[in-house]
Amino acid sequence: MVVFFATQLLTVVWAVTLLGDGSSNRREQAAFLVAVQVALWVGYGGGSWWVAHRYGSGIVEAYGARFSRWDVPVGLVLGVVMQLAVVPAIYRFAFGFLDLDPGRQAQEFTNLARGGGDRVLLIFSAGVMAPLVEELFYRGLVLRSVQRWVSPWATLLITSFLFALVHGDWHLVPGLTAFGLVVGYLALRSGRLGGAWACHVGFNATTLVLLLG
Repeated sequence: MVVFFATQLLTVVWAVTLLGDGSSNRREQAAFLVAVQVALWVGYGGGSWWVAHRYGSGIVEAYGARFSRWDVPVGLVLGVVMQLAVVPAIYRFAFGFLDLDPGRQAQEFTNLARGGGDRVLLIFSAGVMAPLVEELFYRGLVLRSVQRWVSPWATLLITSFLFALVHGDWHLVPGLTAFGLVVGYLALRSGRLGGAWACHVGFNATTLVLLLG
């Protein structure tokens, strides 16, 4: 938990120090978001790596950072289904009576990617690196740490809700909590991160296709 809160704090401090508030124009906003993403990669990935090597035998053994033959196809399909069917159903149930847009944050993010280079950077950031470091941190370091103290189901609930909360938009909490439960279950059930990684890639990639297409 100390690593978690330190990661969040350092991410904000580093990004703000590098680029101020990033609010003057679209190019500076995009640069600011890239800086935040890089800070998250370093914080999540670096923090997870440090703990695994400081107190264990590396990320493969400590977090199950490996794949099996079926992890990628099963995970990708499950991620697409979650994004296209399950999460929209949750939002229709949770927010159907309110004038809310749970996809607002993602749309604002992708609106900054107008050129080809911007889109490549966005796809690499949200479609590849974010799933990699977030799963390493949340379903690797955090999930396995929490599991030492509570039951598997409590572990799933705690880590999934925490994962949803740190995205910074309460509109996203129901859908991301449900998604966290799925990838958390994959990690707990298999003892590997491969399926969770693939599911997260499928989930994020589907969002990017819908918003950039």
